[in-house]
Amino acid sequence: MSISTVDFERNNYLPIYVLFILQPYLGGYIDAFVAKLNATGSALVYSTYLGGSGNDLPYSIAVDPASNAYVTGRTESADFPTQNPLQRFKGVADAFVTKIRTLSLPEFFDDFHYTSVEDARLRSHGWRVVNWPDGPPDGAIYSKENIEFQDDPFLGQRVLVLKADRPTAGEGIDALPAMSRLETPPYFREGTFAALVRFDDAPIEFRDTSIQTFYLIIYPFKSYCGKEQYSEVDFEYLPYNTWWAHAWWRTPFNFYRTLQLASFKTADCAHQNLVYRCDQIPLPGEPQTRWTQILVQIGGGQVRFFLDGALQSFTAAPPYYPESDMQICLANWIENLKSRLRWQYMEREYLFQVDWIYFSQNPNLSWDKVQSRVNYLRSKGIARLPKNGLPKYAW
Repeated sequence: MSISTVDFERNNYLPIYVLFILQPYLGGYIDAFVAKLNATGSALVYSTYLGGSGNDLPYSIAVDPASNAYVTGRTESADFPTQNPLQRFKGVADAFVTKIRTLSLPEFFDDFHYTSVEDARLRSHGWRVVNWPDGPPDGAIYSKENIEFQDDPFLGQRVLVLKADRPTAGEGIDALPAMSRLETPPYFREGTFAALVRFDDAPIEFRDTSIQTFYLIIYPFKSYCGKEQYSEVDFEYLPYNTWWAHAWWRTPFNFYRTLQLASFKTADCAHQNLVYRCDQIPLPGEPQTRWTQILVQIGGGQVRFFLDGALQSFTAAPPYYPESDMQICLANWIENLKSRLRWQYMEREYLFQVDWIYFSQNPNLSWDKVQSRVNYLRSKGIARLPKNGLPKYAW
């Protein structure tokens, strides 16, 4: 038995029984499954399980003019997922009504005109400040104290500053480097992602494996380790190429100033068993101390990476194409938690700076078109889009 409906754009919605699914996130023998297909039935727009640890049966589905789906049915799960419920589970079996809202996010923009990391506008716009032990790498210390907003005299703009610092040798947690990361909820998949950034080449001198990065990743990634739904897209700048330097038998030509561009199919929680497409691109010549344009296009089965308007890499094979919504992350972290003995008593700090970040659902925007749009928004005094911030997310 299955029930289907279509919305006003002829997109199809199907609630389906799913029996005996051998996956850890299904607690009962029967769960509901809601899937949205495009108007031709040729592509999946979204899909989700719906149910708790008991048996959950979908009976009917409807769609409103805004493409929100309404599913009704019967649940035997005391832990049936709810948000703002009018009634909690009361008996052996209850009826349920669930609304699944379609998120339409045509643009996301932030020029980082904040006073400090405590500025309430930062969180209301959708950013989360990571301020606890986290990864990568496992056991790392992320601190809000390493995030600042400063005026840049060259740009004449307020910019985000993400720091990674290594203290002098100490004991326990005091000897670990402190890192920084800002992240959004997982609302992004296909489109054009762009940012104006400035990298820091100082880690070369001390062979610190600094990773200054813009990346997209499924959330929470540990729930998807080893699963087909795992999705991650990385744009990493490596002043001292940590991934290459660990392979001692390789020649050292690629140790310095490298882009690592990757799109993942699957990964385990230790990031050891990986299925992904990755390109490492040496950047000869002058250190990357100037403001740099980075752009990623995700659409049509391809992931394309651009640096200063030039195509650096692309992933055309479908196995490596993102299959799930992802969060945007801006981070500055150090892969080797322990300092090399030679420099263990020298305190140092590395900066990764971001002038602005922009996203559009159009996956084919060039840098010139993005920059034109950003210039227009700034000329109108628009510091952030959407104006009311990203929809709230239950972390």
